[in-house]
Amino acid sequence: MPLPAPEIEVKSGTTNILDGTTTAIDFGSTTVGTAVTKTFTINNTGTSSLSLSTPTLPTGFTLLGMFPSEIAPGSTADFQLQLNATATGNPKGTISFGNNDSDENPFDFAIAGTVNPVANLIPTITNVTSTAPNGKYTVGQVIPINVTFSENVFVNGTPQLVLETGVLDAVVNFSSGSGTNTLTFNYKVGVKDTTPDLDYLSRAALKLNNGAIEDADGNNALLTLPTPGTAGSLSANKAIEIPTFKIIAGTNRRDNLTGTALSDRLIGEQSNDTLTGGGGADEFVYNRIQDRFDTITDFQVGIDKIVMTNLLASFNYSGSNPIADGIVSFSSQGSNTILLLDPDGTDGSALASSYITFINVSVADLNNPNNFVFS
Repeated sequence: MPLPAPEIEVKSGTTNILDGTTTAIDFGSTTVGTAVTKTFTINNTGTSSLSLSTPTLPTGFTLLGMFPSEIAPGSTADFQLQLNATATGNPKGTISFGNNDSDENPFDFAIAGTVNPVANLIPTITNVTSTAPNGKYTVGQVIPINVTFSENVFVNGTPQLVLETGVLDAVVNFSSGSGTNTLTFNYKVGVKDTTPDLDYLSRAALKLNNGAIEDADGNNALLTLPTPGTAGSLSANKAIEIPTFKIIAGTNRRDNLTGTALSDRLIGEQSNDTLTGGGGADEFVYNRIQDRFDTITDFQVGIDKIVMTNLLASFNYSGSNPIADGIVSFSSQGSNTILLLDPDGTDGSALASSYITFINVSVADLNNPNNFVFS
């Protein structure tokens, strides 16, 4: 009669593993940082207890939890191995563990796996907003548009952002932010621009313009913007209005321009022009020093505006209050007021000269930044 003896059997799932096999049990493919675990079962099909010793493992693999030390006849026990996935490569080798099965000691078999690098993530757009306060803006004012990505991006060339601004959409060049996760496009309001709530034209409104936007690994950014009006879009984050005006423009000759009962934008251009806004909240726009010697017949203090953004930019004024800086001053002439312009202000040697005459408006009423748009 044979003596009682253990008999070892090892399985991976339903697959029986032969002792000494060189056909590796494959842990499959994974990426760095994502470990893979596989469970093995040891059966004792013999008639006495099966004793086991701690296994030795090839580099790249780890035993998870306890390894069984004793299995009763007719019983099973599981153990788990982990493909660590700490570095790229193809870890492989033999697992081996001692036991008291006389013809299968040690029990060993091959294991292997593949660890790939993490796929480079593509930068995506996560948000569009502006640092400009909510409110109404007019011709010549600059509104920074900030496009935020999921990671830092680098810009080559001059990408462009297309804004929905009425009949003529505004095409805005990239301004700054390369090497950060936020790119800035400085939008300068045009004379014919209008929108009740500023936003870009569409999800495809960011254009490379023969340039590039990519991350540090050279992955091209996905340029799809949030749908206009939805979460993450410019109009969802901000409430920036560019009011609608009827444009009434003069020539380089002496003009007599008259507005309507609605809000008008009057642009006299050069020469001695006579401007009458009519009703509504009107804007009188001045772009150059040469646009001087105009007469405004019906300026409504606190309602109408003198827009000087482009004029001040033409001689590189960078302050915020040209009245306080001596660029703009006032002189009375009977019941009228003369606006005087001095491009170098109190710091220079130039003298202030007559620029606009306001009929029946006092110096006290006109001398207020609220009557002007300076920046």
